[in-house]
Amino acid sequence: MTALTDSTQDLIQKPKQSYHETLTVPTNPEEVQELGDVFNTLLGSLNDTILKNQQFISDASHELRTPIAVILGHTELLEKHAADHPEIIQESVGYIDDEAHQMQELVTSLLALSRSTKAEAELTTVDVVPIIRTVVAQYQQGQQVVMKLPEKLLIHANAGQVQQILTALIDNARKYSSVETQVTVSAKRESENTVAITVADHGIGISDADKAKIFDRFYRADQSRSKQVAGYGIGLAIVRQLVELNDATVDVKDNQQLGVVL
Repeated sequence: MTALTDSTQDLIQKPKQSYHETLTVPTNPEEVQELGDVFNTLLGSLNDTILKNQQFISDASHELRTPIAVILGHTELLEKHAADHPEIIQESVGYIDDEAHQMQELVTSLLALSRSTKAEAELTTVDVVPIIRTVVAQYQQGQQVVMKLPEKLLIHANAGQVQQILTALIDNARKYSSVETQVTVSAKRESENTVAITVADHGIGISDADKAKIFDRFYRADQSRSKQVAGYGIGLAIVRQLVELNDATVDVKDNQQLGVVL
C-alpha cells in the first residue's frame, strides 16, 4: 500500500503531465493490486477525456483563426484606405459579413455538439416509420429524397433524437451527392432485437481510411473533394453522440454508393 501511495504522490507532484501516466502497482497483496488496477483504469479514462478536450480546443481555435484573420485584415484595409478608395468598401464589407456568418455557424454547431455530449435520453417504444416520413417531408425542394419503408416498425428509442439523427444524416448525404441523384431512406427489421435504418446516397464516396474518422469532431473526409462543401465536420459527431444515447450504433457500410447506416 505504501508503494501505491508513493507512486500517487510522485504523479501529483510531477511538474508537467503528459496525461499518459499510470501508477506503479505492486503485485501483492492482491487487494492492493486490484485497487491499483482500478485507479489506473480511472486515470486512463480521465486522461483520455483531458486529451480529447485539449484536441477539441485546438481544433476549434484553428477553425476560428481563419475567419478572424480575414475580418481583421479587411478591417485594417478599410481603416487605412477606405477614405481614399471608397470602391473597396463594398467588397471588404462583403468579406467581413461572410466570415462573420461562418463564425456564427461554427459557434452554433459547437453549442449543439456541447448539448449533445450532456444530453440524456428517455427511451420508449416508438414507431419509426412516421418519424422518417416527417423528416423526409421537410425535403420538398431540390434533391429528391425517397423512402423504402414497411407499414410499421417499432424501435426502443427517443423519438426526438431519432428525428435529429435522420435530419443530420440526410443533410450530410445531400451535401456530398449531386442534385441529379436520389437520397434513399430505408428501414427494416434484421432480427428480433435489431432494426437497421439506412440513409443511402450516390455521392463522392469515402475511402476506407476515412471511414473510422468521419464521426470525429472537425474531421472532414478527403479535403480535396469536400473543401467546396459547407460545414465544419461537426454534424456527424453530434449524430454519434445521439446514437450512443439511444443504445444504437452508426457506421459506414460502403465507400461509394451508400451513405450512413444507423
